[in-house]
Amino acid sequence: MYTPWLKNYPEHIAHQIDETEHQSLVDLYEKSFNCFAAQPAFVNMDKKLSYKQLGKRSQRIATYLQQSLKLKQGARVAIMMPNLLQYPIVLLGILRAGMVVININPLYTATELQHQLNDSGAEAIFIVANFASTLEEIVKETHIDHVILTEVADELTLIKRNVLNFVISRIKKMVPKFKLPDAHYYREALALGAQGHYIRPVIKQQDIAFLQYTGGTTGPSKGAVLTHANMLASLQQAEAFFGHEIIEKKETIVTALPLYHAFALTVNACSL
Repeated sequence: MYTPWLKNYPEHIAHQIDETEHQSLVDLYEKSFNCFAAQPAFVNMDKKLSYKQLGKRSQRIATYLQQSLKLKQGARVAIMMPNLLQYPIVLLGILRAGMVVININPLYTATELQHQLNDSGAEAIFIVANFASTLEEIVKETHIDHVILTEVADELTLIKRNVLNFVISRIKKMVPKFKLPDAHYYREALALGAQGHYIRPVIKQQDIAFLQYTGGTTGPSKGAVLTHANMLASLQQAEAFFGHEIIEKKETIVTALPLYHAFALTVNACSL
């Protein structure tokens, strides 16, 4: 194989990665939950979510998907929300249940949303209430059986959560009216998941982790199939080039881009 770019690699950069280091993203995350338990994994609106908390809460979401919703391994589950603490919790919960993440831009129109849900075969969706009116328009024309609603401040402390959610919905009027009578709620999902027993699925490197959709600038949005092996390889490449610049347990990554975009998904959401 002709690889002329390798001559430009710095001396400390290996030419190959070890593809056998992790079997799946879940293996990688579970090691991080243990190694960095007390360290903050994500910070949003002054609320810190430690690795230990992320592990527990994502496991509850995984259990909820498996036992309350009875979804099978490999089921496609959509996330439609901006950068909130709920996002990584739900993201890891879906992956830990052995299911496939479908990231959706919250600013999509009803038509764009319908296309992506139907094209991906999504059976469930976690969505912020601010965008639920868009889903209401088309949900009956999709294969969605389960809608899980969350509000912006659902991961904050009790008083701050209630005040901020009230201001956003009632004072700022940032939540258009909607009717989704059969919807479940994020905090309910966490509570139900805590009552169940998580069953860790066997996940292989070639199992699908994400169907990551394009922006649709060249026609209808298309889903790129990303396996656990694909994502692990991307993370290992990033670590090879930038890992030597990072001081373990001291680093902080500012997430300016939406986590549902491919770049931030890899560099910010998945690089745990």
